[in-house]
Amino acid sequence: MEIVIAILEIARRLGRGMGPYLLIEILLPGGSLLALGLFLYRRRAVDFAARRSTIARGT
Repeated sequence: MEIVIAILEIARRLGRGMGPYLLIEILLPGGSLLALGLFLYRRRAVDFAARRSTIARGT
């Protein structure tokens, strides 16, 4: 039973992170490309912010 609960917990975490992208993919025509583009855009924005703060500190 503990294994089932652990698997459900992992599925819940994945669903939370990827849920909006999956909904876009399912509901919109061409949603796969749109979801991929949104995912890459948001990921790039986070990486850029991290680099910017590192440069500001002089490290």
